Amino acid sequence: MSKIAHKAEKFSFGAIVLYVLFIVIWLILRLLLFDRLWWLSIINDAAIYIFVPLPILLTACLWKRRWRLLAGLSIPILAFGVLFGELFLPQLPYSLPEGGRMLCVMTFNVFTGNKNYQAIAGVIRGVNPDIVGLQELNQNTARKLVQELAVDYPYHAIMPPNQKQQVGIFSRFPIVTATTFSLPTDSHALQAVVRVYNQQIHILVADLLFYPKITAQPNQVASLVSEYKAQKLVEIKHLEEEFRKTGNPVLLLCDCNLTSTSEAYTQLKKFAQDSFWQAGWGLGHTVYVNSAIPVQRIDYIWHSDEFSAIKAVVGSDSGGSDHLPAIAKLWLQRPN
Repeated sequence: MSKIAHKAEKFSFGAIVLYVLFIVIWLILRLLLFDRLWWLSIINDAAIYIFVPLPILLTACLWKRRWRLLAGLSIPILAFGVLFGELFLPQLPYSLPEGGRMLCVMTFNVFTGNKNYQAIAGVIRGVNPDIVGLQELNQNTARKLVQELAVDYPYHAIMPPNQKQQVGIFSRFPIVTATTFSLPTDSHALQAVVRVYNQQIHILVADLLFYPKITAQPNQVASLVSEYKAQKLVEIKHLEEEFRKTGNPVLLLCDCNLTSTSEAYTQLKKFAQDSFWQAGWGLGHTVYVNSAIPVQRIDYIWHSDEFSAIKAVVGSDSGGSDHLPAIAKLWLQRPN
């Protein structure tokens, strides 16, 4: 073996050891502290990208038949399986419960600066959902969409009134009531009661607090991220209160601005069910960040136990937004 080849093999050996060590330390800190350290919370948010080197290192071990190193890589493989593996399992045949109705639901952040209301309407018509929750509506786009979708969706509510940025709901079914939903972070949200086949369902449409732009001085980054994480947990607590106080089936159509590896997601999952996690396949990324490729899943359709997720997908057309729509087919159980 040449000196160059020997050095390359030694380097790859060291890289694999360091990678496994990093994963072990991260998992221990995540288990003990979760998002309580600001820098750890950033790693948790971006956890999917921690596993990008794994296929390369795994291939190298198999190629060189380094079985001990391969055994070490079983730790990140197992971690990936626990955190994301369920999203890659094949969908099993599902028998629908008796006595219910199918609903198609969409949530879509249309982007405040997006003035192409016809493209947005085209995305909605292409999916043909029964109920649509929209985030980041500007007043002009909201007004144009009400006119454009009047025939397809005769019922709508846009909140808060007279705000530059709004959230909205468009429905084929009658909206019984709709009010602004108060969140302590001034995030935009509404709550509506919709009558679906003589059954009332409670719908929350929310655009939760966005991750802070790290443009401050380096010594301010820690406080910015820590404050954001604390506020996010407060938002989730208020959502839980709204979610639990109604006796109706509940849907939360949300640009939640959080990833499935965050502490806030774990708190949300204690009282609501993630439709994509139940009935989707793959990573389901919905948001673009200065890129042509979606990089994270932050848009969700959450539901209460009265619903069963049958199928969940991410739309292929952004309609000029920096988000793709999230779509779910849900089986609504009729009340006894």
